[in-house]
Order: sequence, then C-alpha cells, then structure tokens
Amino acid sequence: MMLPEHVSMLRKYANEEYYEESEPIIDEQQFEDVNNLIAESMEFTFPLVIQYYKNKHMNSITGFIHFVDEINRHLRILDLMGTYINCPLLRFNT
Repeated sequence: MMLPEHVSMLRKYANEEYYEESEPIIDEQQFEDVNNLIAESMEFTFPLVIQYYKNKHMNSITGFIHFVDEINRHLRILDLMGTYINCPLLRFNT
C-alpha cells in the first residue's frame, strides 16, 4: 500500500530530467537515407514507424506519410487511427 504523497512523488520523479534523452545526431548520409525512405513511403503508400525527438524525449508514430512541409519543417502523418499528426523534420549536423 502506498500513500498518496508517495504516488505523487513517484509520478514527479518519472517526469524529471533523469529520464531526459539527448537529441540524436545524424550525419548527411543517414539524412539522405531517411529522405529516400520517406519518398518511397509516399510513392508506394506503405506505413512507417517514425521516431522523433520532442521536449527532450523520443516519441514514436506508426502511419503513412501524407505530406512533407519543407517551409514549416514538418511531416504530416496519417496514423493508423485515421488522424493527422505533424511531426518535426530531421536536422543534421555538418
């Protein structure tokens, strides 16, 4: 049995910096491979599992690439539930 104070402390601890992840660094070759995979997914309409970095955490989406918005640097993804999700585009360090 846990006291409510302990439960709230555990929830707070789970959201602290301890679980933060560093932003992944990809090189130009990996960036090109990802772009080719996105283009193939759009052309042949097969689903992708996309992992992206947001708010110091890695998130995952499974769905179809619907649109690449290069101006706002987002992918528009149609997930398996039928909703559209905006996912940030990758950046690479030179």
